[in-house]
Amino acid sequence: MKLSLGQTLLLAALSSSSLTALAHPNSIGYAYDERGVIARDGYGNCVRTAEWAKENAVKECDPALFPAPVAVKPAPVVVAPAPAPAPMPVKIELSADNSFDTGKSTLKPEGQAVLDKLAADLNGVTFDKLTIVGHADRRGSKASNQKLSEDRANSVKAYLASKGVDGGKMSASGMGSSEPVTAAGDCKKLKGAKLATCLSPDRRVSIRVSGTKLK
Repeated sequence: MKLSLGQTLLLAALSSSSLTALAHPNSIGYAYDERGVIARDGYGNCVRTAEWAKENAVKECDPALFPAPVAVKPAPVVVAPAPAPAPMPVKIELSADNSFDTGKSTLKPEGQAVLDKLAADLNGVTFDKLTIVGHADRRGSKASNQKLSEDRANSVKAYLASKGVDGGKMSASGMGSSEPVTAAGDCKKLKGAKLATCLSPDRRVSIRVSGTKLK
């Protein structure tokens, strides 16, 4: 049967309408064309069906309903600070020959100069303790050497205290001739001035500052 022009146009319109209304099983909210692609109107918008709802919307048609995921910032990496270096102890040796007259405990100018520098270095610096130990050589009696070593240590302590060093953190003691620097066989067969010169390393006052911290 031959169709008229009007009948042909009506049939084409009905066919197009049925294709446009075709619903995709994955999203019943939109109409699809014969290729299975969501149909779009003349403005490029997706054609919705009566079943359209937010729950069955697709991102390509309604991107506003699919906000971009919020990026999760990684937790900042906390780098632990390097441990502070352990404070280094300061040790000073006062030579009795340069700091005291023979058999005396009164400080000479040379010894005072060394202690002046130490007091200046400790100004504004915290420290745990300052230990002063006097020593004597083996000449003389044990008792006299012990007393001389103690007197010299106390003389150093008093001088440092007069320069502002905290006396509560200082201790003074004497070891007599019990801790010589020279070996037992050193200075053998020497007498008088030569023996005194050989044993000079044993006549000393040791000062040790522990727990010092820089400004």
